[in-house]
Amino acid sequence: MKRFPWYLMVVSVVAVLLLPQSAPAQDDASPTVGMQDGRYSVGFATSWPSYGLSGTLHVSDALTGEVIAGFFGSVSNFGGRAWYRFNRNEAHDLYAYAGASLHRYNFLNNSETVLGIGGGAGVEVSVRKILDNDDFPPIFWTAELGLAYADFDVFDGFSTMTFGSGIRYRFGAR
Repeated sequence: MKRFPWYLMVVSVVAVLLLPQSAPAQDDASPTVGMQDGRYSVGFATSWPSYGLSGTLHVSDALTGEVIAGFFGSVSNFGGRAWYRFNRNEAHDLYAYAGASLHRYNFLNNSETVLGIGGGAGVEVSVRKILDNDDFPPIFWTAELGLAYADFDVFDGFSTMTFGSGIRYRFGAR
């Protein structure tokens, strides 16, 4: 069985948390990306170990919770993630994330259920702000880079560097 390089995840998370933080938004300034257009969002996200339908809840201007359910192909999953927005401004928010998912692999005569974990950093932007069009729907796009691990017997363990992305529609009053 392969050993997961935990030191890479620890170094990555520490490096992300040490990046300089932006100044908090002023009351007279436009809201940061995490505070624009509502507390809830639904859409699709992929960032292994979680992929599928995504729902988020903005707990505060810095914390967001996410649930992801994917039932596509031979691997299905149900997982959750937490985002910490460490650099917030009107144009984009930078965040660190950590998550865990329960994965079910089922192909031919092979079947197993394992826990997968992952972490990394990402950016969230408002498509409305990119297009500079206030009439555009409140759609937000994310891009992420991270590390992930799952202990599949079929694959003799699995660890990888991941790239993820998501698109979500945001709603609900603040």
